[in-house]
Amino acid sequence: MNKVLFVCLGNICRSPMAEAIFKNYVFRLGLKEYFEIDSAGTAAYHIGSKPDKRTIEVVQNKSMEIKHLARQIVLSDFTSYEYIFAMDTNNLAVLKNLYPLNGTAKLFLMRKFDPNANGSLIVPDPYYGTLEDFQKVYEILDSATARIFEGYKPGDSLLTEQELDFFKS
Repeated sequence: MNKVLFVCLGNICRSPMAEAIFKNYVFRLGLKEYFEIDSAGTAAYHIGSKPDKRTIEVVQNKSMEIKHLARQIVLSDFTSYEYIFAMDTNNLAVLKNLYPLNGTAKLFLMRKFDPNANGSLIVPDPYYGTLEDFQKVYEILDSATARIFEGYKPGDSLLTEQELDFFKS
């Protein structure tokens, strides 16, 4: 079982969108039994809230479902999840500071997987932007997710040892 967690600041824009996109890939590829997927935020701003209405609109316009209530990351996430994908370097720094001694999760920047990143490591936060900004975030996350699934075979680890070394944050 590949356990995957996506993390941004408040868990209402980028990370629930990444969760929805990833779940859609898993569903389309018939891999539901091989994955557990969730998202969380590093801050407690929106605990219990639904995703931003623009996140919901963008995801639903792509014929995907989004069912999530915001939550904050907890220490047990570092042992419960195998892969944690941070949306930007600030959230990655918070994750590294919180990382417990018994942590086993592998931390990555989501944008490292985006073949169109052109050197950028940040999935931009669209919260103060427009619907178009949310659509751009969707494209980034979709591109990165497609790359993550390249070559994946059911029952395998999501990332090979070579990829783990190459994409390590």
